[in-house]
Amino acid sequence: MSKRLWVLLLVIGVSAGFAWGARCEAADAELHERAKNLYDVGDYRAALNFYERLLEREPDDGDALDLSAWCLRYLGDRKSAEEMFEKALGVLRGGDAVWSLIGLGEIYLDGGLYEQSVTRFEEALSAAPDNEEATERALRGIKLAKQAIDLSAQTEREEKKEEDRTPKPVVLAKLTDSGERQKEALLDEVPFEEVPFEEVPFEEVPFEEALFEDEEIEETKEEEVMAKPAEKPKEKPAEPAKPAKPQKPQPTDKPVKASDAKNTKKPPEKPAAKPAQSKAVYGVTLGSKIDEALAKLKSDGYSLDGAPFDKKGKTYHSVQGLPVELPDSLTKGSVSTQFYITAYNDAVLSLIIQLDYNSARSFDELKDTLQKEVPAVTGQSDSRGMKVTDNIFSRELGLTISHSYGIWMYVTDKGNGTCRLEIEHIDLANLSHYWMAGGK
Repeated sequence: MSKRLWVLLLVIGVSAGFAWGARCEAADAELHERAKNLYDVGDYRAALNFYERLLEREPDDGDALDLSAWCLRYLGDRKSAEEMFEKALGVLRGGDAVWSLIGLGEIYLDGGLYEQSVTRFEEALSAAPDNEEATERALRGIKLAKQAIDLSAQTEREEKKEEDRTPKPVVLAKLTDSGERQKEALLDEVPFEEVPFEEVPFEEVPFEEALFEDEEIEETKEEEVMAKPAEKPKEKPAEPAKPAKPQKPQPTDKPVKASDAKNTKKPPEKPAAKPAQSKAVYGVTLGSKIDEALAKLKSDGYSLDGAPFDKKGKTYHSVQGLPVELPDSLTKGSVSTQFYITAYNDAVLSLIIQLDYNSARSFDELKDTLQKEVPAVTGQSDSRGMKVTDNIFSRELGLTISHSYGIWMYVTDKGNGTCRLEIEHIDLANLSHYWMAGGK
């Protein structure tokens, strides 16, 4: 075979290899996209199947390792998730590894390994200090882990104090046969008091007197009972006289007028007015065109504060000013207040009031205050239909006003000593489409 033919075959082989590689890369990219879409909508089982196929082709695919670990965690398989996170950290570096570090930190936190959890969360903070969402989540994890460590230490101290307060077995000295004192631990915890032994003289009683003494006492008692006069039986009290039966009023000769009979009837009570179920909030109609809503706010004297931005599938328009007056108990201690109008599919999705607080107000205090101010914020005196979701980091209160309109309120512990309150009026019809499209 000539040298020219060898070169031709080599060129053909390299070209075929490049073409095959390009097709594999395209197929992998498609699998990644499909898996990520399933992950975003919460179908973790289906997403995991795609990531497993990707890892069969490329075991060192860092993204597939990381996201498959999160799928396993959400599916409840923490052990497998921990192993997968460790593999991901063997491949990913820097900011790409931040979510694997957070995942491991949360697994250690759930398992009670608080020191290891803090270590992983601190590594996540160092890996991506500019990632706001990851930083907030890591700070929350550190706070929870340190609270658990402090609680464990406090429990140990209380158990130690209780142990110190518990009386120890009393050690007494007892004489041995040889006259030497020997220490002995008694099982009972009551101190033993030595009482000097004194001999009490024993008085002998004749046998006959001792035998019949009890019988004489009994006979004396019987004689006393017989001598006592018998008591007269108590008379049965007389039954009270029954009240006389009221007589029926006699009909009068004067006829009753129809008008008088009508006036004696009780007027019917008016049904209680139901609260208005309007979708117009702060002068803006939920579900309306976003351009019309912004124009309405502008005509009312409000203007946009900077360019809009997208977050988790929603478009946020920041508005200068606040078209509502909140209770002083909520605005007290707030360092900033912001009003947003969000859009999805060119329609108003929600209106959000956001208040940030510094460390002057604790998270627990703010939660309690929000619960008390529900009627003032929602305009609904009856909040029995409110759904409350509470944990150590956040409290969420949701109230459905009508089939198409609801209010959500969140208090979030930012993990760095600050808190955030959000009051959101939502177009539920538009929200359902937003969720179906994978929005969060």
